[in-house]
Amino acid sequence: MVQPIDLANVPVLVENLERQELEAAAGVPSAEVYTKLLALYLLQNDLCNAKFLWKRTPQSVKMSHPEIGQVWEVGKHLWNGNYPSIYSTLKRTWSDDIAHIMKALQDEVQKRAISLISKAYSSIPNTSLSEFLGVTEQEAAAIAQAEGWTVDKVYTQPVKKPEEYATPNITDDQLYILTQYVSFLEN
Repeated sequence: MVQPIDLANVPVLVENLERQELEAAAGVPSAEVYTKLLALYLLQNDLCNAKFLWKRTPQSVKMSHPEIGQVWEVGKHLWNGNYPSIYSTLKRTWSDDIAHIMKALQDEVQKRAISLISKAYSSIPNTSLSEFLGVTEQEAAAIAQAEGWTVDKVYTQPVKKPEEYATPNITDDQLYILTQYVSFLEN
């Protein structure tokens, strides 16, 4: 069984791996560092940093450790929003070093898909829902019902979740600047 990863700890893990990359002897860390860092960037949905890491990874590392290429396959599918390919690529067998990260990534992609669907659709065909979630139609129906969505034989009606808005904290200095700006515009 794959041990779950503590998502709150991911930024610290990324920072440590980035430091290992920068401080590596001869400027090239182990393939494990590149592979874990790439997987963690994908977990954070930081596709830009993932792409830059892939581009700066030496070809010799890519050739000698094919798993990093498999992780990047997931990244390419994420970049293109190709959900069926994302899930099929994620369901591969991963090494013990990153299996827990890839399982967490699969769960996160599914959570992001649920959020996207709830915001973008008033009704979605069950076949499309199962593709977005990377599961069978029956499993997709169970997930949808757990979210409080209405499911019939052909369509699912997502329920939009209320947006959480953070109240901005306006300082006295910011309020003063805003007042000066509005006063200037009124003159």
